[in-house]
Formats: sequence, structure tokens, C-alpha cells
Amino acid sequence: MGAKPAAGEVGVLKYVLANDRVSNQCYLVIEFEHEHYVGRLTFDTLSTCAQISNLLRSHVGRRIDQIGELDI
Repeated sequence: MGAKPAAGEVGVLKYVLANDRVSNQCYLVIEFEHEHYVGRLTFDTLSTCAQISNLLRSHVGRRIDQIGELDI
């Protein structure tokens, strides 16, 4: 069985993984139609990574389209 692509603002944010002390990258686990997908965000600075990672952690359990509507 091949991989099923997911596109757009779909699914629910399940987990945010970032070590913003040493990396400017953050990984997101999203659940969509009973499947899990991993995405990566890369930032210019460690501090931006920390800020966005913390913001996203406060929205775990919400739909991605709802998070996408945040005014930050």
C-alpha cells in the first residue's frame, strides 16, 4: 500500500517536538483520517523557533485550519 498524501490545512495537531536551545527546527505530528503525518518547520533563529513552538504547543488538540486562522 502506498503513502497517502495530505495537503492543505487538514487534521488535528497532536504533538510539537522542538529543542529550540540547539535547533531552529520544529516537528509537528498531525492526525488526519486516523493516520499520522509529520511536518517540519524551519526558522531563521532559535528564538523564533522557541516562540512558535510554544505557541503551537498551546494549541495541541485543535484543528490545523483553526490554528492557521490565528492572528499572530
